[in-house]
Amino acid sequence: MSKENIMFDIEERLIDVAVRINRTAETLQRQKQTFKTREDKTS
Repeated sequence: MSKENIMFDIEERLIDVAVRINRTAETLQRQKQTFKTREDKTS
């Protein structure tokens, strides 16, 4: 593997990690909102 290919691989992996973090954060936010909505309905 050339140095250039390694750099592209690292960039792709970093982008993949950033996308996973963003999706996880969005999912947690939605779950938090759903949980609050359920709490309000039971009160």
